[in-house]
Amino acid sequence: MTRFGDLIVGLKMRKTTAFFVIACLFVIFACPAGVAAAGKNPAPALRALAAVMSDKAEFFDTDGNKFIYLSDFLKALSAEESMPGQSAFVETADFAVVDMDEDRIPEVTLEICWDIGGRDYEVLRCVKSQIYGYRIRGMWVKQLKKDGLFVSQGGAYDYSLGNLRFIGNSWDFNVVFQSKSYPDRSVALYYQDSPVSEQAFTQRMDAIDHYADWYDLSDANIAKYIVNLPAPMDVKPSLSATAIAGRQKYLDGLAYLFTPINNTGKSDAEINAWSVGYYKSWDVELNKIHKLLSKKLSAPDMEKLRVSELQWIKNRDQRASREFANYNKSEYLGAQAVIFQNAALCDVTRMRTYRLIDLYFGFVRLTDFNP
Repeated sequence: MTRFGDLIVGLKMRKTTAFFVIACLFVIFACPAGVAAAGKNPAPALRALAAVMSDKAEFFDTDGNKFIYLSDFLKALSAEESMPGQSAFVETADFAVVDMDEDRIPEVTLEICWDIGGRDYEVLRCVKSQIYGYRIRGMWVKQLKKDGLFVSQGGAYDYSLGNLRFIGNSWDFNVVFQSKSYPDRSVALYYQDSPVSEQAFTQRMDAIDHYADWYDLSDANIAKYIVNLPAPMDVKPSLSATAIAGRQKYLDGLAYLFTPINNTGKSDAEINAWSVGYYKSWDVELNKIHKLLSKKLSAPDMEKLRVSELQWIKNRDQRASREFANYNKSEYLGAQAVIFQNAALCDVTRMRTYRLIDLYFGFVRLTDFNP
């Protein structure tokens, strides 16, 4: 997938002589949009999930672009992670049943363990009774919350807490909370891309649901927590199957923005030119959904959204300026300060686009917005 986060990590590693790579891998299994939400019998989807988890059916690995059984998938991972003179053995351990993308439809997250150390997560998703696998690295999913939030990266002052958005055969991390440190040793705290005080940040974090339950991957637990999963699952009456399917279709239309790129060997000027273009593409999408909302919302609600948007623009520009000012002072990363600035513009705009999409399809209310 194409994301600024991957690019920024690459830029920082240019100046790093030693580092650890923590790979986190998910397979999310989700009931097809509208099945559980509409209160219909979800048995076909649940049987498909159970079959894949029991290694009786293949799933489509979107990363490898092929259908594969879970056991063969694990063998391939073992071969991938083996080093000269040291073989790796990968096996499944636990699974959790949680709604990861806020569509009120549960996903199943499998934990993958390596005998040489390490813990990954493989995530599969069910669409029209077909299971799809999405490989996600660099996340701390074992700390998954019951509401689907989890940590994208770790550190005392650098971490994000959010959930997923599925987009075509790719995915994106929808940031809700973020703590970010800068080269000048300052720390900024954000909630839904708005700067907040430490007290407000802590209060909101404390209000998050407890950790999700994890179960041993066994036939008994597959039957208990997958096959016999109640339906619908925590679906709000106002959220219809049409809304769920509509949002997913709209998100799938953004798949062109997730085409893999390769900036290896490119100059800072070339990468900067790409970063500007990528930010502009997301700005176009933001304006598209804003225009659709202008036709749907009442005049008073549109005025409330306009006020929220003005504050958001102010926050966006201040954040981008802070990125540039701090990295421009850095001895090692100063040359890429403009790229960090564009990354901030893009990330904030992308997250705002997701929130406006949620608003349009009724997943959030206008009063939920943090002005």
